[in-house]
Amino acid sequence: MEGGCLKAPGLHNSGFGMDSLDLQHSASILYFPDDVLLYILRYLPAPTLLAFQNVNTRFRHLVRQHPSIWASISFADLWPSPNQFSLFQRASKNGNFEASLKLALAFLYNEGLSLEEESRPEVNGSWATAYLLRAERQATSGTSTPFSWLFIRPPWSPGGGCCKAFVFRCLQSGSQYDGVYSTIALFCLAKVLGFLDSEVRKYEKAWALEKAAANGLIPAALLSLERQCSARHGDRGRSLHYLRKLRELSASGCWEAQLSLAQALARAYGDGQLSPSDVSAARLSVGQFFQASQPTRADQVFAAQHGMNETMRYILVDWLAEVVTTKELPSSCLHSSVRCLDSCLLQRAVSRSFLQLLGIACLVISSRMLSQDIVTVREGVWLTDNTYKYEDLVRMMGEVVSMLRGKVMMPTVPDYTSILLSLAPCGEHTEALLSYISELSLLFAPLAAMPPARLAASAYLLSRTLHRLEPWPSVLADFTGWTQLEIASSALLLYRRCFQDEAPRDHRDVCLTAIRQRFSDSRHSNISEEEVQSYSDVCSALGLKEDFSYFINLNCIQETQPFLMSPSGSKSKRRREDSERESLLATPVAELSNDVDESEDVWPIKDIEPDTICAQDGSNHEKEDKATESPTGTTWTIPTWSTGVFSKAFLIPVDGANMEATSADSDELCLDHPLSDTENPSRTVQSTSPTSTMHFWAEKTMRTHSDVTQTSRQVKRKNISQHYSIPRV
Repeated sequence: MEGGCLKAPGLHNSGFGMDSLDLQHSASILYFPDDVLLYILRYLPAPTLLAFQNVNTRFRHLVRQHPSIWASISFADLWPSPNQFSLFQRASKNGNFEASLKLALAFLYNEGLSLEEESRPEVNGSWATAYLLRAERQATSGTSTPFSWLFIRPPWSPGGGCCKAFVFRCLQSGSQYDGVYSTIALFCLAKVLGFLDSEVRKYEKAWALEKAAANGLIPAALLSLERQCSARHGDRGRSLHYLRKLRELSASGCWEAQLSLAQALARAYGDGQLSPSDVSAARLSVGQFFQASQPTRADQVFAAQHGMNETMRYILVDWLAEVVTTKELPSSCLHSSVRCLDSCLLQRAVSRSFLQLLGIACLVISSRMLSQDIVTVREGVWLTDNTYKYEDLVRMMGEVVSMLRGKVMMPTVPDYTSILLSLAPCGEHTEALLSYISELSLLFAPLAAMPPARLAASAYLLSRTLHRLEPWPSVLADFTGWTQLEIASSALLLYRRCFQDEAPRDHRDVCLTAIRQRFSDSRHSNISEEEVQSYSDVCSALGLKEDFSYFINLNCIQETQPFLMSPSGSKSKRRREDSERESLLATPVAELSNDVDESEDVWPIKDIEPDTICAQDGSNHEKEDKATESPTGTTWTIPTWSTGVFSKAFLIPVDGANMEATSADSDELCLDHPLSDTENPSRTVQSTSPTSTMHFWAEKTMRTHSDVTQTSRQVKRKNISQHYSIPRV
């Protein structure tokens, strides 16, 4: 692109109806039809969109007259600040989920938008509630599960000044909103009430679920149905009624309902509650659920993440497993965290110095969704050896939920293994081996080429084979649609990966074995200490030859390389006294940061002012021109701008001459309430300057680690940017 023109020697044959133009040498982007320009503008980052609209009056008209552009633009690497609040607010009003969510978290955690000290929890809580409900409405359909409750669930501050508690009280009065807002508020209210121990709270939870279900929210109807069924456990008539209701809910396309139906059918078959005709229908439903499973595509992460290899991912997952063990979280949290991690890595490029931050953010979110005991934000920061700050983790949580569009819960291997165990139980010892193999499979990205259902079936077959049981009972072939021969190849691949390939080593030449250590205690039957059969014995038990070819290519783990450099660089870290560290071992009751140090901001998200976005010089960005050749020989030059954690590539239409700031992008902080179209309320807002930007590639510094003892176990933390395993004293 030179002088506002795209180099396109062959564009005159593209059929745009511009034969009268001389396109032998170049064509200006201004000659593109409006439909093409709208498609281009819709997928630009927010700063680039501002640059476009300031270049030409035609661009400015398109941006102002088409709200769909604002609903689709990306706010990656951006966080709400007083200087650009109007930009986020405008996008939120026009249906941008990412803008709404980040505004909600900015108010909820008091991060980025600083209001006056007086009555701050009430003010922030009001805006957080409004933007959370707006984000839910923009992301939630009748079959998707609302997610905002995970940000406000207990523990709360006992002093009554917690912003989360105020949001909870706002949800209790959610009937003041319209039908959609009221339904979402009722579901979130029911989820939060489930963590409060009180008979009155249980009654309120049941009432909220029933009312949300009556309004047509499928996840609420599912939870209400499960609660009613558990209260009448053992009644065969009620069980059949429960199955009929589950079939109706699963027909809507809600995968949680389909999972519950498959699990219920498997349990009913195992208990002998199904008639012969019902068994045929159950086989069909469970088989369809298994066959519909899709690969997670984690094996394609390395194509999206330049400079990242399988060893780096192995180290990160191994550390997450150690955190799960330390916090005594369920195995489902680890599986869900890795699933979220891979989904995020597939969507955006992440700097190696922020992989650990992304990993702990996924774990914090998953623990809030699946566990009674959670990893708080402050604990998450401490577990990374204070490599990152409180506000860094808050912002990364916003990035993760934005990339997932609120769909935090996704099918994982344990979901399918629970069905298999109901159909063909195999004993507690073999179940421990099954869980062990399932968690080991998370370490190897190439295994994600298999759908979670097939991976679960392979782990199940392998665990039974290693314990000399019937590898694949006929009932499983009937319900899943897979024969033993079809599953055997992937089971052998699992064996090679989990029990033959050597684990990577850290800088001390110590193998990374967090999952093996996790399953070496009596709670898991010391299963990792058990000697497994040889490869030839496994092949013989499965009736296969040792040279059986695999349907997935076996790639060796690459050489260990340093990664995840500390974002604090050579700067001295803030160290806590031992007494303060011990106070962080228990879950803190408040996560609202009241004393944020803005003098040193290690988060690389830039607070970009709309009026000066185009005037920034090249010193603030890393630019690299990439020449891409099309099949027709046309060469397009695409500059890549690195704006922080996530890198984006986009087109620059013309040079920055004659750029004007529009009135829609003024620097005034305009607080328009998301749930009303009334004029702005009179709020006093502190005008704070944007925080400074961290040096993106900081030097690697060695950290010292200290172990803190809590009761009978040892809590561990580390910065895995320098160490590949936690040092033990």
